[in-house]
Amino acid sequence: MLSENELLIIGNGFDLQVGLNSSVHDFYKYRYLPLKKEDFSLEEWKTQYIQQEDDISVWDLIILSQQPEIEQTANWKDIELIIAETVKGNSLKKGKSTFKKDLFSDLNYVRYNYDSILQSKEELESFSKPNLAIRGTLFLEFQLAFLIINLIMETDFKELKEIFQKKNKPDYAKFNDKETAIILKYLMSELHKFESAFSKYLWVQVGTKEDTYIEKSRELTEILMKNEKGPIKLLSFNYTNPFYSWGNDINLRNIHGSLKDDNVIFGVDSNIITEQPDSMELFKFTKTSRILKLASNTETDSWSFGGSPLQQITIYGHSLGEADYSYFQSIFDSINLYQGKTKLVFAYSIYDYNKSEEIKTHYENAVENLMSQYGKSFTNQSHGRNLLHKLLLEDRIQIKLISGFNK
Repeated sequence: MLSENELLIIGNGFDLQVGLNSSVHDFYKYRYLPLKKEDFSLEEWKTQYIQQEDDISVWDLIILSQQPEIEQTANWKDIELIIAETVKGNSLKKGKSTFKKDLFSDLNYVRYNYDSILQSKEELESFSKPNLAIRGTLFLEFQLAFLIINLIMETDFKELKEIFQKKNKPDYAKFNDKETAIILKYLMSELHKFESAFSKYLWVQVGTKEDTYIEKSRELTEILMKNEKGPIKLLSFNYTNPFYSWGNDINLRNIHGSLKDDNVIFGVDSNIITEQPDSMELFKFTKTSRILKLASNTETDSWSFGGSPLQQITIYGHSLGEADYSYFQSIFDSINLYQGKTKLVFAYSIYDYNKSEEIKTHYENAVENLMSQYGKSFTNQSHGRNLLHKLLLEDRIQIKLISGFNK
């Protein structure tokens, strides 16, 4: 039986494993159509490639511009990385970033060269497709920023529109602090729209498969917990709750908000936003800030690690991406992982048997990266470096394949 001093942590892989179409790829297919490079106008993007026109946001344009990379991705951490890189105004990892454009720099360039870029666009539209490679290269380079500015001009955000109505090029080559704060405020309001669009999609998925979703969730949870029933303390990174019928048998916390409370959030890890600590508008994109706001606006059931020291933490279906490192650092700190007795079980399933070895290796690397990053937070760096070795010697860490479950 899972006792109250054991914890189960689940991510989107749990919902996928029980048959819910909640992946980035699933949402992408639902919301977007394949982008044709010869379509250049905002209206074409809005009407031909985004299938729900009533709630289009700037994040739709940003994500749509990333075809085919995002279309093929399996993890929401890539969307969170795009958010982080966009609001930071630069590439987080040179040569390895998901979103390779410095959007702030491009927006700034376009606002002072709008007429030239518009002329470049008109050149493209006046020539046949074979000439795309040699005509209008200026527009192609700044197409996304150009479309975003056009979208901004359709809003009622007066202060924001004034930023992009300037004609005389100033001495500085970037937005000033006030302008940056206004743009970040706009990006946050647009993120709410994007979150709302995903919520609508996820409600449909849950409603379509509710009975089997609930049944399979119970079955998988019992396998994770050795098929024995008992009170479960569960920290979910998902927005769903297939456990509502369990009553007192479960103590659930949806850390990123829930469909039921209509407060789904996407955010970035606070450790990523370290180079500009004085930017309050930037900090508002962190999960720390957004969860704090949730806590202020929502009444939640009492939930804590509480009581006796945790004997075991089982983690399943989580990508262990950087956007959630702060959570794991807090959890590991709370149990005094280095000196304590808690065992970590990182559980996973093979979702594609043609890639079983690749999936296994990828997950093992993710676990190693997480533990390595956590070790770097230690004051005693020698302890940090030998953390994983110590846990292995004490049989307090395990990577476990979950089998015997049929979708």
